[in-house]
Amino acid sequence: MNAETKEWRLSIYRCFRETEVSTPDQPTLPTTSDTAVRETEVAPNGVWHTRRDHTAAALILRISSFGHLTILQGSEVVESYFLILAKKWIKAVNIDDEIMLYIRERSRVRRLRLTFANAAEAQSCYEELGKHVSVKQCPQSDPARSPATNDDEAVSRWLDTMTGGAASSRCLAADAAWRTEWPTDKLTELVKLCLLDPNFPGFVRQVQEAIQLLTLDVDSETQNDVEE
Repeated sequence: MNAETKEWRLSIYRCFRETEVSTPDQPTLPTTSDTAVRETEVAPNGVWHTRRDHTAAALILRISSFGHLTILQGSEVVESYFLILAKKWIKAVNIDDEIMLYIRERSRVRRLRLTFANAAEAQSCYEELGKHVSVKQCPQSDPARSPATNDDEAVSRWLDTMTGGAASSRCLAADAAWRTEWPTDKLTELVKLCLLDPNFPGFVRQVQEAIQLLTLDVDSETQNDVEE
């Protein structure tokens, strides 16, 4: 591992998937071999998918020196994001030993809830994330109230404040994050990572095919303009 790459061991990873993006073909329960690390929990408007740390499959959050975030379970990549200009589309909230990530994509919003071994580990990760994403640290939970309820309300309140507006507006606003200029000092490491990905050649072919289709469309429109 690169000396500048940082890692944190997670106790629990939770990902919320909205009901409308689920399909009947997707399994709602883990297989027998996965029960030690994977769970599902039905919630209003969706399902929480949970993974737990395990001696046979460590749950790791890794942030590379060139701005790439991955969450791994053993050798499996659970989440993967390039953090260039991510302050536009990723919000993070830190409460005690947990970090909530609110990730805006083109047509959906993903919510990740990450639990660390202790508050110090969460704080360390939060500080590193702050170099790449929008962050907010919530106050300590009120001991007179239910911790789970209090945390959920605090996360919801802070995320609404940070993102502003309804969920649909947030999804539309995310489009701006895709119109970016990539810093050239990060490209070398980014290209290295792409070349190590066995799926990258297939992705390149798909991009080339898409460019060819766009070129044909432009040529066709130009020809029509000339004829007119």
